[in-house]
Amino acid sequence: MAHPPTRVTRSPRSAPDMVILIAPVALPGVDSEELAADPLGGGHYVLHSIPVVAEGLALGDIVSCVTVGGRLHIDRVVVPGGNTTLRLLVDTPFLPALRRRLAAMGCRLEHPLPDLLVLNLPPDAPGEGIRAYLADLAEQGVVQIAP
Repeated sequence: MAHPPTRVTRSPRSAPDMVILIAPVALPGVDSEELAADPLGGGHYVLHSIPVVAEGLALGDIVSCVTVGGRLHIDRVVVPGGNTTLRLLVDTPFLPALRRRLAAMGCRLEHPLPDLLVLNLPPDAPGEGIRAYLADLAEQGVVQIAP
């Protein structure tokens, strides 16, 4: 029996004006992800959450939305925020040290599932160094980097 599509939902840190946007997801069994955003006016919002499964979006992107069924759905990215989202499957024993190291390098992290680490790589972080570090860990079998 087929199960209905589900949504990935997280409880973002809330701010008074923050709204929840629905981002489309093209994964089996998951049809959307809820992301926190700050309204800018004119139907535009700046993403405040790191997308866990929604692709083509990143923290800080300015998006336009359409209302469907009374909920705001992301239509497109209007202005990229300059951030990059990386998704990692991490060998559990290495997770605490990896989280500390990436946070020290300036990355904001989400840990939505036991072995999944989602990180925001901001434009002012040492991106090449972080990518080289993660590639080295991938060669050692400590992490798998999602494409």
